[in-house]
Amino acid sequence: KPEAYGGAALDYSYSMVFAETLGQIRCGGVPMAIGVQTDMATPALARFGSDELRKEFLAPAIAGDYVACIGVSEPGAGSEQAAGTMAIVMEAGMKRKGQAVDHHQIDAMTAKIIENFERQQNAFVTSASMLDDGIIDPRDTRNVLGFALSICTDTRTARPMQFGVARP
Repeated sequence: KPEAYGGAALDYSYSMVFAETLGQIRCGGVPMAIGVQTDMATPALARFGSDELRKEFLAPAIAGDYVACIGVSEPGAGSEQAAGTMAIVMEAGMKRKGQAVDHHQIDAMTAKIIENFERQQNAFVTSASMLDDGIIDPRDTRNVLGFALSICTDTRTARPMQFGVARP
């Protein structure tokens, strides 16, 4: 990361040693989160962000005060794409049954799908539904990361389970 924002301007050999060290952690989530921070989100911000954005977000991320994140979208996975796909399916179903295509019904269904997607995209909804790992107040980043790392490095051995696990 750039020295001007608190980085050490190290080359990729240091990243490889760091990645190999993270590989020793006995869980996947924490090394992945650290990798996103160090090798995905902050390099993009360092390379493409304005000086103002770098000062506001990159410097605190390098200092360990902020955790960076990346929003990833899959092609065809958005609300409008889902609604469009369902409209095609609904229209084809009407034609297959020999019914007249009801564009008002298709439009109503499309609007309902888009509204449903957008309502569920709220971070609090996804966290409450346990669809993500929760929301961390940026001011608590260091404490949460330290706690997560302490869990991953805990050397206690698990006792074998004596009972079954019921899953919904």
